[in-house]
Amino acid sequence: MAGIRISSNNFNGKSVEITFNPFSGGTIDLGTQTIPYDYISSNYEGDYSMYIAEYNKTCPLRVGVPPSPTPSATSSPTPSITPTMTPTPTPSAPSIDPDAAAYLADVVASGGTTNPTIEAAVDTLFTDLKSNGLYSKMLAMYPYVGSTAASHSINALGNKTYDITWYGGMTHSVSGATGNGSNGYGDTHFSNGLFTQNSLSSGYYQINNTTETLADVSVMGVYDNNKPPIIQISSDQNNSNYRLAFGNIGSRTSASNSGNRNGNYIATRTTSNTSSAFLYRNNNLEITTTSDTYTSSGSLTSPVFVFNFNLNAGTPYGISYSSATLGFTFMGDGLSASEVSTLDGIINTFQTSLGRNTY
Repeated sequence: MAGIRISSNNFNGKSVEITFNPFSGGTIDLGTQTIPYDYISSNYEGDYSMYIAEYNKTCPLRVGVPPSPTPSATSSPTPSITPTMTPTPTPSAPSIDPDAAAYLADVVASGGTTNPTIEAAVDTLFTDLKSNGLYSKMLAMYPYVGSTAASHSINALGNKTYDITWYGGMTHSVSGATGNGSNGYGDTHFSNGLFTQNSLSSGYYQINNTTETLADVSVMGVYDNNKPPIIQISSDQNNSNYRLAFGNIGSRTSASNSGNRNGNYIATRTTSNTSSAFLYRNNNLEITTTSDTYTSSGSLTSPVFVFNFNLNAGTPYGISYSSATLGFTFMGDGLSASEVSTLDGIINTFQTSLGRNTY
């Protein structure tokens, strides 16, 4: 602090207590001093605080200018680079087969419910049928989705003429349509005259294993005064046998049922073998008929029934009501053995996707 002289023009000659606060920090008490007249400063090093007791005043005195703090290194800001972004396209909804979409829209319009699982299963059903050349062979098809009577009535191929009309006691759920075994059945309005006489098929997927109490239970069929084609898939009482008729109702052929009725049934007759018809269950050939050669005999106008068979142009057979739960029904052109195998896989995949498969 050499070269510092403290003086005052107003308090010269007075005793003052001087305290020095160096810029470098700390406090130095300079004690009581007498301020001379005059103020000369040759070195500026801090603040002086001068308390003058006589006047009860504290006078600040700054000697010099505080050194500027050493600035912290300020890095030049890295220029932010706005990357050129390639816009991500808004994902579009996955495409769906237009016929599948139309069917699903009909299900919803009828009051049925769908979800992504059902929609995907239906889409796969349609695309698989088409890619394997089987869609064009379907004449009427009922996948039984939507959980309501109205949605289960829909012919998925779009011809509303063949939507099912339900009668009697029926139950409808996510599992499909279920008969009550006493008076419930459905009229498909699909006349047996719409079949090609020697190239026809029909079938259903039964989800439950029923124990029928009636004597001659049919899950589907039509019988028009012995006018061919006749289709009946039926079971003896207590499931001891199941039967197939593709001609005269009196010449039905049976196979042992082993007490189990669930599974996928496909009956077929083709022009390559007009003397026989075949019933496959879960892709296994179970029945071959050998006495069903026939020719056309008049107008065929009786529709196919489900959960019973149509007896003589419109009356369900009284001892033939089924309590089956069905997850699929179809009528179509004749199918070869390889086509039956393919269709069996497609239908079972559909049921598996919905969690209602039996094998």
